[in-house]
Amino acid sequence: MQISQIDQVFSHRTSMPKQVHTTSASFSDPSHQTPPPEAIDTIKSRYDVTNITPDQADQAADELFAAGVSLRDLIPLHHAGTRFQGHLNQIASQVFAQQGVTLEQTPTSSNAPVNLLQIAEDQLELARQSGRDLTQHTQSIDFLRSFANSTAEHGTAIATAVQAALKNALT
Repeated sequence: MQISQIDQVFSHRTSMPKQVHTTSASFSDPSHQTPPPEAIDTIKSRYDVTNITPDQADQAADELFAAGVSLRDLIPLHHAGTRFQGHLNQIASQVFAQQGVTLEQTPTSSNAPVNLLQIAEDQLELARQSGRDLTQHTQSIDFLRSFANSTAEHGTAIATAVQAALKNALT
């Protein structure tokens, strides 16, 4: 497969939301501003990365990117998403077709949840065993663990607000 064909596969993203499609940021863009933590935590609190479907992973990545989270941080979500998996299937089919092999297309369920944190931890262990650099793996795990922290913090904030409202109503 030639590079131009790969570029065509990855540049064709008709299912991408408009704000993501028109937003430009790179992995190392120094002008990429840090988003407000409250906005990011609110988005993260809506997703359970230990039980997330590929469609939800795409949605979470889209929301977080639109809020200003860097592409580098979003790698685990993108890789688990329906769009990325579809691109991989398309590329694999094209590569095999050039070799004269036809892949049997089996339907995949975009509703099958996965545990992204466990997957990331397993990948870290494989990288450790093979002597590879662990930096990206540990960053991905930290990012995924921050979802649980955001959920807990969001729940605590709601509980505190409810308690304050009840206290005000009773006095």
